[in-house]
Amino acid sequence: MKSQLLAALVVLQLATLGVVVGLLLKGNGSSANPEIERLTQALRGAVNQERIIIQYLEELRARAAGRAASLEPPAEVGGTPSPADGPPEAGSVPGAALPSSPFPAATAALADLKRLLRDLKQEIESGSQNTRPIEVEIKRRRDALIARGHEAVFVVRREVDLQPFEPGRDPAFVEYLLAEIVPPLSSGAREDAFDIARGALVRATNEPQIKFAAARTLQAIDPHRWVKEVCDVVALGGGHEVDLRARLLGLFETSPRPEAVELAKRFVNDARQAPELRTRAVLVLARQDSSAVNPTLRAVLFEDPAPMLKILAFDALWERLKSIDEKRRLAEEVLKEDPSRMPEGVHEKARQLLATL
Repeated sequence: MKSQLLAALVVLQLATLGVVVGLLLKGNGSSANPEIERLTQALRGAVNQERIIIQYLEELRARAAGRAASLEPPAEVGGTPSPADGPPEAGSVPGAALPSSPFPAATAALADLKRLLRDLKQEIESGSQNTRPIEVEIKRRRDALIARGHEAVFVVRREVDLQPFEPGRDPAFVEYLLAEIVPPLSSGAREDAFDIARGALVRATNEPQIKFAAARTLQAIDPHRWVKEVCDVVALGGGHEVDLRARLLGLFETSPRPEAVELAKRFVNDARQAPELRTRAVLVLARQDSSAVNPTLRAVLFEDPAPMLKILAFDALWERLKSIDEKRRLAEEVLKEDPSRMPEGVHEKARQLLATL
């Protein structure tokens, strides 16, 4: 029956994929449509969740089959076992519980590391002043796990892919794996490591710390491909993810990219966007090397009604202008603006900076 259920889930997954793709393609010739991108992102998350469920059911089926096989009475030469003896007790037969991983050593190493991190957390919470020994042991276990290569990739992927409702899942440990284990594993399994981090980033769960850690991991693994993945989440994320999206957008402050200019302009030029995103977008624009930045900042300074954005745009423009004459003209333009259109705070700052020239 479980095999039939798995087959039904696979068929449902394929049917869902076909229907959604058909709806997306119908009447839409451009793949750049934001609505298509948003629905595609949601579809990826749904397919990933179905994959995890199917894998979990397969493991349950295999585990049950293993237990059943281990409980069968052994064949005896010259007769059959006496019914009075009864079946052997579960747990008395070696191998009664099928290992849940094909790599038990790597699984044990992961479990030890997880336990040590919890112990460290308890030590810190209890006010312990000497956590050095456990920190040294954590580093040793971390290096031992990484040294297992593809075995480590397998067990780490399974741990990261656990759903929030599954027993034993520890969000703090997942965050640790993404930050400390997955990047080193990429040296021998680049695509697998990137896929682990990307799955954590795009999963349809409300876990901003894990998603941000996943984005940083993508950045560490591939200095180019991470840009698209992060831009997609920032651009297509929902209203409940505003804080996360603003933090992800902030990654481009220290890692300027051409793609970040257009993304930031989209938020700056749309007054309907969340203030957190618009504020971060101005800060990101200030760090980009593009000829499109200064005109956008000027538009914010002289046309946008948000006082905070005006102050940020003025500061950014002042820093970006190289010559004294350009700075003087900017300050004079600001001072000429009517107080109803330009906040007094910006006027005051312009007067102070003009006096320093």
